[in-house]
Amino acid sequence: MKRGPGVVLVLLALLAAPAAVAQSPPPERTYDSPHFTITWVTAPDHPDAPDLSDGDSDGVPDSIEALAEALEAARAAEVEAWGFPEPPLEDGRYPVYVARADGRGYVRAAPGETDRSRATYMVVPPSRIAPAARAELAGFAAHEYFHAIQQALDALEPDWIDEATASWAQHRFDESDPAALAFLRDFVPAPRHPLTATDDRREYGAHLFFRFLSERFDFEIVRDLWDEMASPDVGVLDALENVLSRHGSSIADEWGIFHLWRRRLHHFELGAAYRAVLAGTGYKAVLRSDTVRNESCRLTSDLGESGLLPLSGDYVRLTPHRRGPSAARGLLTVTGPPGTRAFALIDPRRGPVEERMLELDELGVGRTSVAFGRGEIGGIVLGLANGAARGDEATMAYSLRLEGRPKTEISPPGGASVTPFGTSLWLRGSVTCRKLPAEAARMLVTETIPSMGITRVYEVFTGADGTWNLGVTPEARAIYTAELADPLLSTAATQGEHVVGVRVVLMIDVTPLRPRLGEEITVRGEARPVHPGAPVVVEYRRPGGATWTQGGTAEIGADGSYETSVSLPAAGDWEVRARMTSTGDDDHLPGTSPIRGVRVD
Repeated sequence: MKRGPGVVLVLLALLAAPAAVAQSPPPERTYDSPHFTITWVTAPDHPDAPDLSDGDSDGVPDSIEALAEALEAARAAEVEAWGFPEPPLEDGRYPVYVARADGRGYVRAAPGETDRSRATYMVVPPSRIAPAARAELAGFAAHEYFHAIQQALDALEPDWIDEATASWAQHRFDESDPAALAFLRDFVPAPRHPLTATDDRREYGAHLFFRFLSERFDFEIVRDLWDEMASPDVGVLDALENVLSRHGSSIADEWGIFHLWRRRLHHFELGAAYRAVLAGTGYKAVLRSDTVRNESCRLTSDLGESGLLPLSGDYVRLTPHRRGPSAARGLLTVTGPPGTRAFALIDPRRGPVEERMLELDELGVGRTSVAFGRGEIGGIVLGLANGAARGDEATMAYSLRLEGRPKTEISPPGGASVTPFGTSLWLRGSVTCRKLPAEAARMLVTETIPSMGITRVYEVFTGADGTWNLGVTPEARAIYTAELADPLLSTAATQGEHVVGVRVVLMIDVTPLRPRLGEEITVRGEARPVHPGAPVVVEYRRPGGATWTQGGTAEIGADGSYETSVSLPAAGDWEVRARMTSTGDDDHLPGTSPIRGVRVD
C-alpha cells in the first residue's frame, strides 16, 4: 500500500498521544542490514513495539531480523534479478520504521519530496512481523518494496496501477502468497468493473492482468511498462499501448484474450491454484442467459442503461430451447465499436469445450457458424470485451439465428404519396422480430427516380418501438423500397413499394389587385421545375365558390415563366389562381398556384 507525503515515526508516535498530555518520544533502536535501516520502539508496552523476543540472544528481536531478511530478499529479486532501479537511499540504506500506523503498512514520500521521482520510507506495523504473520511476510515485503521502486520511477501514476503491479511483484516473488491469491476473489468475478476501478480491494486483484501479460510475453514487460511511464507526459494507458505495440499487439487485442483467460483460468500457469482460491465465489456465473429456439433477435451487453465501460467485459450464455431442433446450424454474430472484442466457448454434448475468438471486421461485425441443435450442444458462453482504453461506454450487440428459421418481418415504406417540388416528406416503416418491435435494426431504403436515372440508398435505424423514419426530398416521381440489412437479424425485403409523385410548384403574381371594372389584370409567375410548353390556365371565382371559371391561358416559357391577362366580369371580390393542366411527361404532376384575392371597383 502506498501513501501520500507525511511525517516519520516520531511524529506518528506523538500524534497518537492524547492532545492534552505532553509525552517524550518512546525509546527506540535501529538495526542495519546490508541495504536497510530498521527503526523500532523498545518499550514492550508501547503500541508501536514489535514482538521483542530474541531467540538467538544477539540483541536484535527475531521479528526485526525476520523483517530485514524479507526486505533483503525482496530487494534481491526486484532490483538484482528483475532489473528494477533501487529506490533512493538514506546514508546508503533504505529507511524502514516499525509502527502501528493503520495496521496495514505503507510507503510514503520523504518530507519535501514532490517531484516525479521521490525518495521514500516504509512503515511496517508490528502485526506484520509477529510470529503468526511470518508466512505472509515475504509477500508483504515484496509488495511494499515495489511501491518504493514505483515512487522512485514515477510517483504521479494512479493508485490502480501502483497496487496492481505491486501485487504482481508480490505474486511473482511468492506465487503461493495467500494474500496475493485472495485478491483475485475481488477481481475475477466482477468483469463489468473496469481494470482501472478502485475500491481498496479490486485494484489489488488486477495483478492478474499483468500476470497474463507476463505469461503471454515475458515478465520483463512490467519493467518495460514502468520505464515507459517514467517518461514525462506518458500516462499509464499510453505507456501500456506503446509497450504492447513493440510486441506486435495492442491493449484491445490483449484485453480480449485476457477476458477469455479470465473465464478459462487453466490458460494460466497457476490456473489450478486460481480456481481453488476462487471456489465459492461464483466466478463462472453468467450475468444473463438466453434460450434460443429459432432467432434470438438483437441482444445487447447493456444492463439497464449501462453499457461496457473501457477495459471491462461481460459473459452471457446462449442455450438451445428444449423444443428446438435436435440438429441445426446457427450463425452467431457480434457487433461492436472500435476496440471491442468477442469470443465464444462452445460446449458440445460430447468432447471438450471449443474456444473461438470472433474477429470483428472494419465495420465492427464478427460472425461464426456453430452447431446449435439441442442434441448437439449444451450451450455457448459468449464473451464480450471493451478493449478501448478510454472513451464512453460501449454497447456490444449479438444474436444467434438458426438456418431456415427466420422470424423477422418488415413493412413496406409508407408516407405521403404526393409532395410539392422542393418539399421534404417523411417515409416510415417498421421491423419486428418474433412479433416484437426490433430496436436498432439497420435498414436500407432505396430511392429510384426513373426519369432522371437516379438511385440512392439511405441507411436508417429503428427506434425503441421498432419503427424507422426517413426524410426525403425527391426531385421527380420516386419509387421507394426497403430491406433489412442488419447483421444481427435475418435478411428481409419489402414485398411492395411506395411511390411518391412530385407536383410542379406554380407561383403567381396578380397586378393590379384593385382594378376598375372592365380593366384587365395581368397574371404572371414561374413554374419549378421548368416545363417549357406546358399549358397554364387562369381561373377565377367568387370567394369560396364551388366552381372555377376559366379565363386566360398561357404556356410555360423556356425560363419557366408564364404570363396572360384576364378581365373579371363584375365588381366585388374575386379569387384568382393559375393551374397547369399537363406537364407533358410522367416525371412530375401538374401544379396549381396559391389563390390571390382581387377586388374590382
